[in-house]
Amino acid sequence: ADPAAYGPGGAALACRLIAGGRALGTLLLGRAGLVRMPDEVVGLIEDFARRVALALASARRYTRQATISSVLQRGLLPSGIARIPGVESAVVYEPTGDISAGGDFYDVFPAGDGRWCFVLGDVCGNGPEAAVVTGLVRPWLRLLAREGYGVGEVLDRLNQLLGEETVGEAVEAVEAAGGADPGGAGLPPGGG
Repeated sequence: ADPAAYGPGGAALACRLIAGGRALGTLLLGRAGLVRMPDEVVGLIEDFARRVALALASARRYTRQATISSVLQRGLLPSGIARIPGVESAVVYEPTGDISAGGDFYDVFPAGDGRWCFVLGDVCGNGPEAAVVTGLVRPWLRLLAREGYGVGEVLDRLNQLLGEETVGEAVEAVEAAGGADPGGAGLPPGGG
């Protein structure tokens, strides 16, 4: 803190806002009618400045993480709505307030021979680890479905591929339908 003259009949205090070793700005407070700020007021203002710096640093981290997560999540989802002949379709994807990218995904794509595949998936967890697994799962599902495998075979092979990538129990559920044949993704009947 740097007490300074405020001009005629006033005092000011400038406190640097520092968090994590980075200067984030300066807090400047002044009061007319004082020659000098009392020491107890200076101490309170310095404490307030430390708290403001921590809150500002936290807000900047949150904003940065939210931006990265939003970009990452958009990259993990289909870029457009599939145009299925004879079917009118629309998609609404609204994740919860959590800013982390990753776990939930969907896809609709042609699987060959006039078949279409609709996929809803949930990767355990969230954040970068779940996003990586989601980034693996979607293209593998597309490839396996287009190779002509049935729903059960697609899910079995997907589980094998995920095991080879040592992602363990990351995939909680994938529901797929090729026609009207739903798969349970290894979950007991009725969900998991």
